[in-house]
Amino acid sequence: MSKSEGNFLMLEGSATGLGPKKDGNMTWSADSVRFTLCDGGDGLDDANFDSKVANQAILRLTTEAEWIKEMVAAADGGELRAGELSFADRVLLNRVSACVAACDAQYAAMRFKLALKEGFYEMQKARNEYRDYHARAELPMHVDVVKRFVVAQVLMLAP
Repeated sequence: MSKSEGNFLMLEGSATGLGPKKDGNMTWSADSVRFTLCDGGDGLDDANFDSKVANQAILRLTTEAEWIKEMVAAADGGELRAGELSFADRVLLNRVSACVAACDAQYAAMRFKLALKEGFYEMQKARNEYRDYHARAELPMHVDVVKRFVVAQVLMLAP
């Protein structure tokens, strides 16, 4: 972004969606702006706010919110497995714990791009592998493991 090129955005407008469109609706949500700013880079260089990343962030966050709603409904409906943890369950719990520790360390060091990598992208990768394994094995996911994942994911995205 460059002020001289006319694509400069003020933080005040960013917090409310980077300004209204012609129809009065906002372009991006505060969550997608926060996501994009974290992805924009750390250090002393100017962060690169990319509108494509902001649009993808909206899709990713919306997809994640829908999956969480589905899992809450599945847990309430008794569709998820309870009882003893399988090897795959323990693997996901271990990966979640590793991501939480790594994300916390990155936040503490104010390395937000790396915090986003650990707290979102690595978590999504671990969750997708867990979900795919259970789909192939035709075995329901474990209710406690899913709940642990959801709580950790939400806390790392909005610390």
